[in-house]
Amino acid sequence: MSIGSTCVLSVVYVCAMKQIEKRSFVSGLTATVILAAAIFALAFPGYAQAADTYCGNASSKRAVVLIHGGSFGLGGPYMTQDSCRAFAAKGYYVINSDYPLGDLLGAERYLGVQVTSARKGGRKVFAYGESAGGGLAALLASRSLVNAAFAWAPVSDLYRWKAESERGFVNWSGFRNFDSATLIRMSASNWASSRSTPLLVVHGRSDTKVPLAQSTRLKARYPAMTLQVVAGGHAETEPSFLSATSSALTWLSRW
Repeated sequence: MSIGSTCVLSVVYVCAMKQIEKRSFVSGLTATVILAAAIFALAFPGYAQAADTYCGNASSKRAVVLIHGGSFGLGGPYMTQDSCRAFAAKGYYVINSDYPLGDLLGAERYLGVQVTSARKGGRKVFAYGESAGGGLAALLASRSLVNAAFAWAPVSDLYRWKAESERGFVNWSGFRNFDSATLIRMSASNWASSRSTPLLVVHGRSDTKVPLAQSTRLKARYPAMTLQVVAGGHAETEPSFLSATSSALTWLSRW
């Protein structure tokens, strides 16, 4: 455990013990739960997810894996819950992924298992992702692990992302693995080929967090990719973000 993690745990421990010393059952119990969760999260980084959520009909022949954003270290399935319901309403079996955070290779393995599991029963499997999740969706499509994918403002070149993004936005500190080899391995731009499956990317022209250059480079290497450059940046209030699920449903219905 790192010195920083130890300091955080120490603060949580002191606060929890003060609550316990008050001899209040509720506050003491709450403090104990918080302390236990903190210990688990610090001891096992990348595995402190809530849980995957599922929507739709499990007997459907079309499945989609939803992959939330959050710079590979934040967020959860709650961010794509509206998309989960929308895809379910269109007849998809939906896996709203709670992939490991702060662990790039762990996320790769986790999503691979989910895609393999979703294929049971002869289903077609698709991927939908936003921002960092878009990068993971594009990665699955570039490796031909899904039938097709949709990605909003995807991080498709992790190796160059920090240098290209606005200063201070990308921070790999605290990640379990972020060496050059891992960043290259996790980049869709390094896997794109004539064998990659169809991918629609929607990217804002004024995006400073995940610059458009990420998607234009990916497009140059990816014959089956369609790139839609739109107005706007990288905010959840962007029209392109608000309509992302609808765009994805239209695109994926073709495959």
